[in-house]
Amino acid sequence: MDHAQWQQENSRYLSLAIAWLRLRLQRLIPDSTITETEIADAETLMLEAEALEPPPALIALSSILELTRFEQSLLLLCAAMELDTEIASFCAKIQGESQPYPTYALALGLFDHPIWDVVSPERPLRSWRLIEIHQSGVQPLIVSPIKADERIVNYIRGLNYLDDRLSFLLSPLSMPVLGENLDDSLAPSQRQVVATIAHHLQAATHWNVLPIVQLLGSDLVSKQRVALSLAEGFDISLYRIRWSYYPPMGLISKP
Repeated sequence: MDHAQWQQENSRYLSLAIAWLRLRLQRLIPDSTITETEIADAETLMLEAEALEPPPALIALSSILELTRFEQSLLLLCAAMELDTEIASFCAKIQGESQPYPTYALALGLFDHPIWDVVSPERPLRSWRLIEIHQSGVQPLIVSPIKADERIVNYIRGLNYLDDRLSFLLSPLSMPVLGENLDDSLAPSQRQVVATIAHHLQAATHWNVLPIVQLLGSDLVSKQRVALSLAEGFDISLYRIRWSYYPPMGLISKP
């Protein structure tokens, strides 16, 4: 599946997931006419779209960071606030006009199999900064507004770009090769290294968790050529970070 097709299927999945979410929210509104059958049918369509391979961005993210189904649903609720203009009004109708936003209390009543410590700093949603909790004054955590990180919302939409909060740390790795193809500029032994690494990457049993590759040796230029050749073969961008950005070991505080 090419990227354009995946993008289309990812958008379809996201639309079905938000449609399922809207029905669950509407079901909690007083005098709602939404039935459990409608919700179940919408969930079936969502789960069928979820079986996409490669999976939709939300499913891939949930797998990589080991989110539970409840955590995934809570993240969807927060992301939907940025993608569907009616989500805020549904939240207000359920919680009161003063709370037109997702809260932990809302999620507990909205989704199945709730996890009570889901907003703990130790759980993935907060430890990976997927969501932000805006707690002010004496407002209890359970009714405080929850917002999805902008970078994460865009990732769920299928827009995978370098986080602007990290851009100052990283620089694109490029090495123009004048008048020759990059692969042709590699020695036979280096092309063999590229082929071996590519084989391991393609044979990875889980596409979300690729092996870490370390290139050894004193020839920096050759290592960069190998890395660039691999990146070119997998159609990915390559970045580098300078060691000078890391603090001296003596300045790293102990837990």
